Amino acid sequence: MSKPKLVIRRSSDPIPQRNVHIVIHGEPGLGKTSLSFTFAKPVLHIDTTSGLERAVANIRADSIPLGPAYPFKDFFNWVLSSDFVTFINAEKYQSIAIDEIGTLLDSHMSPYVTSLDPSYRNSSGGLTLRGYGALGDTFRRLKDRIWSLGLDMISIAHSKEEGEGASKKMVLEIPGKSKSIVYATADQLGYLHFVGDQLTLDFTKGRFFDAKDTARIGEVKIPHYNDEAYKTIGENICKTVKEKMTEASRDQVELQAKVQEWREDMEGADKTESTEDRIEDIKTIDSRALQYCGRKI
Repeated sequence: MSKPKLVIRRSSDPIPQRNVHIVIHGEPGLGKTSLSFTFAKPVLHIDTTSGLERAVANIRADSIPLGPAYPFKDFFNWVLSSDFVTFINAEKYQSIAIDEIGTLLDSHMSPYVTSLDPSYRNSSGGLTLRGYGALGDTFRRLKDRIWSLGLDMISIAHSKEEGEGASKKMVLEIPGKSKSIVYATADQLGYLHFVGDQLTLDFTKGRFFDAKDTARIGEVKIPHYNDEAYKTIGENICKTVKEKMTEASRDQVELQAKVQEWREDMEGADKTESTEDRIEDIKTIDSRALQYCGRKI
């Protein structure tokens, strides 16, 4: 049997565009579920909390409810099967929305992993460290399966208030280790809230809420659901994230080549003159690139 061909992605190779996992969290009643239906259509909604009933009626998506009648074990086995591939291709789905991800992990996926190995459950009924490892592996298998079929994944989460005074923060309403799984697998984590009268999805890290902004898109103003622009706002967000992530990779490749050029120039030229010239060049690039240059030169 021949060995599989080894593929090495060089440091100078740009990262190709791929599907993404976007997490939206916020307080009840803001329209998180409805917003998830504005991503690339058709959207397949995985319903763990009867969220479909609260969505705006004219943009509802196809939905699969998880519960006693259709437990996670059956759903997961179906997702891993060829029947799921046939279903996705036939219906031409573009996105999958998980509503709500905390419930999926703790009420559906956790019992599934402990059914595979009872040692994953501790004496108080929660998961052991190995159990959380298995939970993370199962969730990543689900995400990777979705991505392998060319689908983007949108996860909805509830928020809760944590801390007091100046340290008060809106965080994901998901227990610690499960929350770590969500954060680690998310490309973008945004907080949905009102700024005055404007509904806003904010990915900016370091504010008064949990956030992750890999693509550096900051905050996005969400139109009213009766506005025509609302119907594709999620799709546009996703498109921007992909473009920004690919652009950042391409910029890094170009910067790496420029840094190498500067290093060679400095080694072979008058140090004072060359350094002064290169400092002028470095002033034209952003702070992240400047830090990168500082490490390389």
